[in-house]
Amino acid sequence: MLIEAINKNYDKLNASDMQSLTIIMDDLYAIKDMNIEELAKKCNTSKSTILRLTQKLGFSGFSEFKSCIKWDNADKFKKKDTSDIQNIKLDFLSTCQQMETSTDLKDIVKLIHLSKNVVVYGTGQAQRYCAMEMQRMFMEVNKYIYYIGASDEFRMLSKNLNPDDFVIILSLSGNMEKIKDTMQLLHLKGVKTASITNFHNNPLASLCDYRLYAVSSAVPLAGNVDHNSFVNFLTVLEYIFLSYLREVDKQKTI
Repeated sequence: MLIEAINKNYDKLNASDMQSLTIIMDDLYAIKDMNIEELAKKCNTSKSTILRLTQKLGFSGFSEFKSCIKWDNADKFKKKDTSDIQNIKLDFLSTCQQMETSTDLKDIVKLIHLSKNVVVYGTGQAQRYCAMEMQRMFMEVNKYIYYIGASDEFRMLSKNLNPDDFVIILSLSGNMEKIKDTMQLLHLKGVKTASITNFHNNPLASLCDYRLYAVSSAVPLAGNVDHNSFVNFLTVLEYIFLSYLREVDKQKTI
């Protein structure tokens, strides 16, 4: 959950905070057993600075921050001792846990329901398939979502969007090199955005108003290539769709 806290509070962090977090993220396993004085020394800063950093991330204090780190490490430790096949199950359970504890899911569903136009953009081939599947699911209940499959098309469409519209971006890595200018334009125009990315700190999730995570462990292949499953991106979309149906039913009873 530390990655989610960093992404959600990214705009509150200064250069010193980011330097400390880089040190922390590089050695989470050792840091889980440190006290605040030891961590401050490792980060070449003061106890009060570390305490302020934990509070910027939304934690009540250092103890809650350490509990979060221990939870993250428990998940990583389990994956070190399991096979790639077993990790599929662990990734699925972690994705479900992310969705069921998400504070953004409810807002995303409401925006899909109320926005004038909803746009979904996938940054790669597998992400585009997921985006098209999202469009198909919502068509079943007569809710049309505009699917965008190319960065140039996304850039052109963004010029005509306004604060009544909503944009969802699917990306494994959260790398936004090709769409950085488009995202900045949407931000300036007041268009709400949501990201669905793998569960790690990434520029896209940090920039978006809302963020959801699909957990996908990398499986090393020959030639320094990694394989990532996209099945949990579809899991996230199912959560969104079923939550949307509940939201629509609730609105009908009001």
